[in-house]
Amino acid sequence: MHLLKALLIATVAQQAISIPLQAEPLRLLSTQFSKASHFSNSKLSTRQHLGIQERANSFSKCSGFRKRQPADEEAAEQAAEAAGCWILQDASNNDVRCALVDNNSLGKGAFGSVFKCQLEDGQDIAVKRYEKEDHVRYADTSWNILKDLSHENIVKIIAHGRIENLPAQAMEIIPDGDLEPRMSSGQYKGKENEQALKEVGNQLLNGFAYMHSKKVAHRDLREGNVMFSGNTVKIVDFDWAVKDEQTVERVIGGEYGLAAPEAIDWTAFDSTQQKPVDGYKIDPYGSDVWTLALLLIRLTTGQGWAHGTPSTPGGWERPEEFPNGTNPHMKSVWENDDADARVKLLKEKWPDFTQEFLELLGDIFCKQAQRIMMEQFKQDFLDVKIYC
Repeated sequence: MHLLKALLIATVAQQAISIPLQAEPLRLLSTQFSKASHFSNSKLSTRQHLGIQERANSFSKCSGFRKRQPADEEAAEQAAEAAGCWILQDASNNDVRCALVDNNSLGKGAFGSVFKCQLEDGQDIAVKRYEKEDHVRYADTSWNILKDLSHENIVKIIAHGRIENLPAQAMEIIPDGDLEPRMSSGQYKGKENEQALKEVGNQLLNGFAYMHSKKVAHRDLREGNVMFSGNTVKIVDFDWAVKDEQTVERVIGGEYGLAAPEAIDWTAFDSTQQKPVDGYKIDPYGSDVWTLALLLIRLTTGQGWAHGTPSTPGGWERPEEFPNGTNPHMKSVWENDDADARVKLLKEKWPDFTQEFLELLGDIFCKQAQRIMMEQFKQDFLDVKIYC
């Protein structure tokens, strides 16, 4: 064996990942290589070995990833977590070690913050840490559903557990942002962008048809929960998802007209209204169908409103704008049991849509007992022409 290679193997095999001092910015943590045979059996070049050695040397103080004695384990784990050395568990309950990188913020959602991290093998991932202990039910829901799903248009979950005593989960990193800026820039708007809309729509329908086939309903589809890896759509945020539920009493956005009328809490708009004594009986799968169709309409027409949250300035401030479910014209479409009449009402608002597309929308913007299922939506949308 070449002398340099032998030295590299010996050196790298003994490296441990470091814990940066808390007074300094969190550093990108690297991998701990415990077996020299990993390199002796590999085909890496000397330059690649040097790169691995340099990276391992950079983080040789991460004692949080060292094998600890039981008596010291809790204190060492707390120190490691505080420094950004995190240990979660995969679906087989094996440890998954990851570490924060510099400039690690990937965003903040309703329930927590998302950070960029790195696995031991150098792969970048995203870690979502929930803000409150009582968010554990959402974290558990997301984990239990996503670990059993495998589809290119659905985010891949890697591990879950706790970080600094709060629920957390690790998932694939999705580097190219969400749907909101693409929609705002008009990337899918109008006849000239019909093909772009179809490409995104087909991917969304593929992902949703798959999850519905696994008896999973998302219940929280909006622009921020559609992300991109290159041109590949990734559906994210399953905190509100349900599995094997025939009816639910709530879908997200139902208070603001962003869902089908049967899912809307009308007391939010009319003080004379009363909630049903036994709660709303909403088909979550049918609700997903409506919401996905509404999203596609927003993309191609710019109509509707689903920006921000109710508590943010300007968030959901126009709930009755067409075609949101609280709009009187849209409600009249939904209430009409005659398919031809629904198509006629929709054509009044969208005269540039083809008859074929209007008929598809008429089969969606109707009462949930008449609404087509996601698989049928997927098949019909595949070949439909949207604009005349």
